[in-house]
Amino acid sequence: CAPFSMHKRKDGWRDRPMNHLARYPAGPDIEVYTQIVRTTLATSGHFLERVIESTRRALQQREDQARTPRESHSVMHARQHLERVNFVMCERFPNALEQAIAKGADREQAATRSLFSVQFDDLELMDESQLSESVERARAGQLLAEAVTEPLAELNALMSAAQGQSSVDPGHNPLQPVLFLQAMQAVVGQMQPSDASKRRWASYVRSSLLEVLSTKPPWIII
Repeated sequence: CAPFSMHKRKDGWRDRPMNHLARYPAGPDIEVYTQIVRTTLATSGHFLERVIESTRRALQQREDQARTPRESHSVMHARQHLERVNFVMCERFPNALEQAIAKGADREQAATRSLFSVQFDDLELMDESQLSESVERARAGQLLAEAVTEPLAELNALMSAAQGQSSVDPGHNPLQPVLFLQAMQAVVGQMQPSDASKRRWASYVRSSLLEVLSTKPPWIII
């Protein structure tokens, strides 16, 4: 199967008003700050495109190495479903990312919070599969932060300086990597995969996200 390629891309993201930016203070280079966010949103569909292609290749490899016909069929079904919906996912990702940015990184999401911050009452209400998923998401969030330590530090410094801050504050950077994870999870949920496909996707998509982030971060520094 040839790598997925998007032939159409809306450029309106570069010019549309970013209402969520209003909560951040103005600064001497606020136009640079705004342009970085807009450009990153405009190209974020291509970022997810690379994640999906990496996931597709991983699923294909797993399918080729399957030990039983049942496993081979299960992986094939997950791969084919991903191939059917990849264009829609890439089209929807910029909107999902903008919504994640609007909510802000300071609003903890169950999908990305650390397992150690979960209250015991919450744990008692989780069944075994939910608890396992929570652990996997917490681990993915931690690995995500580690994968982009250096480029993220550079972006944090740039965004803080653009707003006239005398010191670096990650809170002034709306493009935190965890929000890309949240947006990806939101788009995956919209595709309504079967439970079997969802389990297959979960591991490979997160690994692919880490791989793409570590080789080419999604934010565009201009």
